[in-house]
Amino acid sequence: MDFASGRNLSGHGYDADRKLLVAVDYLKLCEVFKFVNNNPSYSSRLTRATNRAKESILRRLEKNESWFSIDVDKAQQALLILESEV
Repeated sequence: MDFASGRNLSGHGYDADRKLLVAVDYLKLCEVFKFVNNNPSYSSRLTRATNRAKESILRRLEKNESWFSIDVDKAQQALLILESEV
């Protein structure tokens, strides 16, 4: 879990936020965020990374332009996934 939290789930460079959305999709397959939200003390690093990922997506949606733009629908879906508890 600590390894998965590296770079706060984001990628590198211009594609950092796009790669963040891909990482959320991959981790969703194993219900990682459901586990983290139900057991936040299990991996404090991943809990912090999840919270930072949410903040990053919300910031990007506020100013979603130029080379850094992301798909709005995928971003909204990622926010729902990051908050999953059930």
